[in-house]
Amino acid sequence: MRKPRLYVDSKCEIAELLRPYADQVFRGFNTIAHEPNDIYVLSRLEFKENATQLRDLVDRGLKLIYSNPFEGSETLAGQLTRFGLADLFLDRKFLVIGGGDMRLEWPYLRYDLFISKPHNFAENLEAIKRTDEIFSKVNKPYTFLCLNGRARDHRKYLVERLNDLGLLDQSLWTWLDTSAIRSKAFNSEITDRPRAHHFLPEKYEHAAYQANVSQTYSDDYAKLGLFNNEWGEIYLNADAYVDTYFSLVTETVYNYPHSFRTEKIWKPIAMGHPWICVANMGYYRDLRALGFCTFDTVIDESFDAIEGSVARMERLIQVIEDIHRNGLQEFVASCEEICKYNQAHMVHLRDQINKDFPDQFFKFLRDYGWTT
Repeated sequence: MRKPRLYVDSKCEIAELLRPYADQVFRGFNTIAHEPNDIYVLSRLEFKENATQLRDLVDRGLKLIYSNPFEGSETLAGQLTRFGLADLFLDRKFLVIGGGDMRLEWPYLRYDLFISKPHNFAENLEAIKRTDEIFSKVNKPYTFLCLNGRARDHRKYLVERLNDLGLLDQSLWTWLDTSAIRSKAFNSEITDRPRAHHFLPEKYEHAAYQANVSQTYSDDYAKLGLFNNEWGEIYLNADAYVDTYFSLVTETVYNYPHSFRTEKIWKPIAMGHPWICVANMGYYRDLRALGFCTFDTVIDESFDAIEGSVARMERLIQVIEDIHRNGLQEFVASCEEICKYNQAHMVHLRDQINKDFPDQFFKFLRDYGWTT
């Protein structure tokens, strides 16, 4: 039997990493040959458009890999269900490359896509040069920076509880989605409260979007209009970090027990800003496994091991209250060494992840018997 050919969809985020090893990087799955035993790495768009055909091709012996590292396991599982292909995945008839952790028994490979993103923009590199100001500016006009795009139940619960405690008043925070939230994990009396859009003051928004801050948005989801249908939330405005004591990061995944690290955590790490992350159980543990330091010498991080969504959130809120009570200036000073270590480690790990990915990819194929 001949060696399997490797075909890589050019729309995949990993296409350039695999280009040196691919027999062909293609545009359009139906423009290339479909041969049994060959390996095809396909983007979300190709899976969506060719779902019915892909089931037949798997039966013919083609080896398919769904590549969508923009998403974590919860979203990927939902996508495969909508495509009508979840059963093939669970039967290991095709493989998945995702951006977050998944169940150990699932045939997936993780690629931490977002760790590379903050350093890809010139304005971010300029902002990062101002890291020292975070620690030299002792008296800051705001307490924390908390950026919220898509409405999710854990974000809404957090914002409402912080508002009840009077902790939003002197913070920089956003609320860009007023859509109704149906939560099974949190008290609906809190998550169902109406809340209007809330934006950063113009000074703290990226320059390209400052003119949009004062606009009125009729749609529930204001993020697209605010950022001109671009990925505007990736940019670092140094003033927002220099003028706050820490970032309160609300990650995408909270109620699901598998970590997914997005640009939301990498931005404060890249900037060298102290942070508290509201995320799934074990998120801090998984960051430490990647070589990062968390702030367990400064705060009580026992919340990371709390399984219950409400109990974990309430413990996080107590930590935020403790930081305010014990002294914001003291907290920042205690975090400087950790922040600067993480800032440097992020650059190292980013480069290592991209360097190691091809070897990990081919080991992934060998582990499932797809190549030798």
